[in-house]
Amino acid sequence: SGKPPGKAGSGTIMIAPYQAFPTKDGELIIAAGNNSLFRKLAAVMGHPEWAEDPRFRTNGLRVENKPALVALIAGVTTQATTAEMAARLDDAGVPNAPVHTMDQVAAHPQTAASGMFRGDADGRLRFFGLPFSLDGARPAREGTAHALGTDNDWLEEVLRGGL
Repeated sequence: SGKPPGKAGSGTIMIAPYQAFPTKDGELIIAAGNNSLFRKLAAVMGHPEWAEDPRFRTNGLRVENKPALVALIAGVTTQATTAEMAARLDDAGVPNAPVHTMDQVAAHPQTAASGMFRGDADGRLRFFGLPFSLDGARPAREGTAHALGTDNDWLEEVLRGGL
């Protein structure tokens, strides 16, 4: 159409299913972006007939009939935990990923392995570092936070139009 796609929440408007689905204890992103993956997904969901349903035979048809498809999939995903559903999808080779809460992100081994957490010089504080790396290294935090009021003279000068 020449028009950019609109917002689609956790998914995309050009591929179905490709979004987060509710589970018993959270959400799981499922990305079955082609007919082969959709057949595998349908089998995992316990409904291999979905792959032959005239509404879902191709990605284009799945996109056109997305509300019905999403309702069918969510009807199954809500019956299992995120871990249970992810394991079933992993075994079938269907791309998926859990949607983590902040506490889950903080506790995840990959977060630690990525060096995403930083601390202050005293080791008393733990906080997220910058979410990118330069030449393979995450930029380090330099120095400590200034004491309250340290920058007041500078700020007053800026506000008076100086500097």
